[in-house]
Amino acid sequence: MLEIEGYIEESSEAGFWTAYNSLMAQFRGLEGCRLYLDTSRYLEVAALNKASHEFYPGFSFKKASFKVTLCCTDPVIHSASESSLEETVSASPDTFAVSNSGGVEVFPVITITAVADCTNITLENLTDGGRKFQYQDPNMVAGAALSIDGKAGTVYRGTSNVLNFYDGAFLRLLAGSNSLKYTGGNCTIGLTWRNGWL
Repeated sequence: MLEIEGYIEESSEAGFWTAYNSLMAQFRGLEGCRLYLDTSRYLEVAALNKASHEFYPGFSFKKASFKVTLCCTDPVIHSASESSLEETVSASPDTFAVSNSGGVEVFPVITITAVADCTNITLENLTDGGRKFQYQDPNMVAGAALSIDGKAGTVYRGTSNVLNFYDGAFLRLLAGSNSLKYTGGNCTIGLTWRNGWL
């Protein structure tokens, strides 16, 4: 929940209600949007939970304080810019480090572009108790691209839904340094994510 407080002051009752209704429409319009705290951080708004106002004594229908409460999709403050890392695998197994400089775990989008056949691959986060997935797909040949979105819970090879070839957990990046281990054919692995803080 996020509370926002402010006040409205107009010269007439009609002007007050016009301003108030316009403001409330804007807050209702935030549903499913990002509310930026500054140029580099935002909250994901789910809905307007409640709104209230109270007129100042002696300023009935012209000046009032207001309070709105917004429900957020999660308690995390998200970075406006994405972080990314790319690893070129020329020998298997390959272990590489990924640094999540935020304060909470995040589920990255992982892309694996096959340079050679990658019909049986495994990716494991050694830092996260060995959390891993295995992907076995006879069509994951040189030139094919796999996209694994851990936040959305989707797996696509190109435009084809290939979740049935996926076994295991969606990888997350813990706050700090993560050690990832890849086993499989030569490829390029890309990770993108947004750092977050409570």
